[in-house]
Amino acid sequence: HNCKPNIVYRAVTESELRSILSGNGIARGAGRTTPTQHVGGVRHSQNPWVSTTRSFESAVFFSTHGGTRPPGAIIAIDLNKVANPVLDLSTKDLASSLGLPWARNMAAAHQEVLIHGGINIEAIVSFVATGM
Repeated sequence: HNCKPNIVYRAVTESELRSILSGNGIARGAGRTTPTQHVGGVRHSQNPWVSTTRSFESAVFFSTHGGTRPPGAIIAIDLNKVANPVLDLSTKDLASSLGLPWARNMAAAHQEVLIHGGINIEAIVSFVATGM
């Protein structure tokens, strides 16, 4: 078993931050949203996927909504400690499973790693300052 931390990042929403600070991690319900739909930005009320990224720069981009807002909290997650299924789309090869070429390009460009069903608190290893 690989003991080296396998770190990804996520810019968290206010409600996710409150959940983490109360010791609950990030919860997602069961849903039928596909990875392609999720990466493509389809808004389903029951989307089971949580986006994370291997790129700290991408996490800052999402935290600031492309530089249009002040940065929010960014968490570091150790994928080795994630209890739920992980779908790594962080390279062009790995993203080739997505159904639309632009979704494949988007996922690879942002080094996206999807986590199905939420992120358990044990996997959240730190809050990361954005330096702003």
